Amino acid sequence: MFEYTSIIAASPEAVFRVISDPRSKLLWVPAIGWVEIESDRPLGLGTPNLASAGIGPLRFVFREQIMEGVENRRVAYGGRSPWGEFKTEVNIDLCEGGTRLHTV
Repeated sequence: MFEYTSIIAASPEAVFRVISDPRSKLLWVPAIGWVEIESDRPLGLGTPNLASAGIGPLRFVFREQIMEGVENRRVAYGGRSPWGEFKTEVNIDLCEGGTRLHTV
């Protein structure tokens, strides 16, 4: 399990727009190599995507989807990797200097 917190110099609304689009993980998750949406339907709860991640030569492919979204407050991704099921929660809070992201 990993956990990290960062401060982004942007509004919670702008941050939510980015983190609620799985394709944006290329911008904010260093281990992500690529993301492909696996559906023609609009992005939202349950939209499946396929992605690759890893560190150094260790790379793997996983499937995930947005499991929960509370506009401008929280996004939770869930899926399956070669090591089993996972869930990643990203909480958004207004703070001095912008928006705090707390990822678990």
